[in-house]
Amino acid sequence: MTGTEGEVTFDVLGPHNKVKVHGNNPYRSSNSYSGDAPSGYKCPGRGSGGNNAAVPFTPPKS
Repeated sequence: MTGTEGEVTFDVLGPHNKVKVHGNNPYRSSNSYSGDAPSGYKCPGRGSGGNNAAVPFTPPKS
């Protein structure tokens, strides 16, 4: 048995404005996630939760 871990980084409004989301779902122990986004975007800093952790990301309204 194994767990899974991943990270995604993408540009928003150019290469100097990046959104980064990282998730870890180990075989044993608790899930965790983290996120970082530029000003105007909503993304949680860190968290954890059960077996189905989700990282919400909200772009600003146009």
